[in-house]
Amino acid sequence: MARIRIALCLAAAVLACQTSDLPAAPVDDAVVPLLTRSFFYGREYFTLRGGRVQMVVQADKADLAPAVLYLLFDARDSRQSKSKSAAINFGGGAGFVSAALEVVLGGFAFTALGHETETRWTTAEGVPAVEAVWWAGGLRVTERILALADQDAFVRRIKLESVNLAGPEKVTLRLSLPPGACAERDGLLVQRAGKFGLALGVAGGHPSRAMPEKGVLEIGPLSIAPGRSASVDTVLLADVIPADVGASWPPT
Repeated sequence: MARIRIALCLAAAVLACQTSDLPAAPVDDAVVPLLTRSFFYGREYFTLRGGRVQMVVQADKADLAPAVLYLLFDARDSRQSKSKSAAINFGGGAGFVSAALEVVLGGFAFTALGHETETRWTTAEGVPAVEAVWWAGGLRVTERILALADQDAFVRRIKLESVNLAGPEKVTLRLSLPPGACAERDGLLVQRAGKFGLALGVAGGHPSRAMPEKGVLEIGPLSIAPGRSASVDTVLLADVIPADVGASWPPT
């Protein structure tokens, strides 16, 4: 966890003060009402809390949209979590869907498909975590999402395993923030969402690029040979912005 905490120190400071050109998957407006239903076929929820922020991971079995998404709420306001549309990152449904991990392989962006994704509770270094296992072509993708309770932060640990690759491949990971103005600060993708600041970063020195104009953080390319694997720890920091910062946060 040491490398994660180093990244968190950098991210906290920011909040206080080769890439793919593929666009993020569009949101079908007709699907949003189905995503926002409390109950749906095969739908499961997993709740994590990082400091003042509550994350609700939604895992679907139906292929409505990416099968693994999350919603962020103010953990101190129980009324907010009564409605998915009140989530910090809902963004008319587009922000909700942008919570998905994309794995770009062979010029195609894969996301988790409900009918082939397995989700469960597990642990990572003794910390409770939500695990989702799915496929991106010949790669087995394992996501483990865990909260750092005292850091207002969440770690998304991504493992890519070559199971059916015919040869070496270059792989790019893509994470997004909700629609809205973003900025790049010291390699982090940062955004103000109402009274909250959001930041995405990567730990461990992996090559990455923040693209604020797209609201995207890309990691890679990562080289994966047949029979080999790669692991990446990403960090999502959500923090309350002091009222005296004003509308200028983040600075342009």
